[in-house]
Amino acid sequence: VISHCIGWVLIIVTFFILMDSFHQHSCDSPHGAPKFVWAIIYGELGLFAAFGVVQLLQIVDAIDVKQAEMGFIVLSFTSKTVLGWLVYAGNFIA
Repeated sequence: VISHCIGWVLIIVTFFILMDSFHQHSCDSPHGAPKFVWAIIYGELGLFAAFGVVQLLQIVDAIDVKQAEMGFIVLSFTSKTVLGWLVYAGNFIA
């Protein structure tokens, strides 16, 4: 449980720094960041946090091991698919 809490602290601190930097630089631009960049940033935050949520549910015995593994598999497949499409789409921009 302690290591799980330390993990949450680390991801919150990391994403706070990233989000603070993103918002400062996005607001400096006259038009700001495009909407798809905002979606990518917050989508990645949601995907990364979802792994911790599944682990937390497993720790408090809200779900069993099989359900947790299925959750991790679905999240892993989803995050890798999203990342693949982002890389693929990036080949066609500019």
